[in-house]
Amino acid sequence: MANNELRIPLQTPTTETTESSTFLRACFNGTNAFLGMGLMTVPYALSRGGWLSLILFFLIAVLTFFTAILLKR
Repeated sequence: MANNELRIPLQTPTTETTESSTFLRACFNGTNAFLGMGLMTVPYALSRGGWLSLILFFLIAVLTFFTAILLKR
């Protein structure tokens, strides 16, 4: 193997195309990860909790919806 076959030419970019992350994007990514973990655990929680956990799940959903309506006013 010749020595010049292992060399890779370095190319420097003329313009930088990297974007820095903003605080808003970081908050969105954190919230997305948190909600994703919660969403993936719902089937396991319902299978372990039975019918009572399903009823409580819908009760909490209704209370959350009602609270959102109150906050909208």
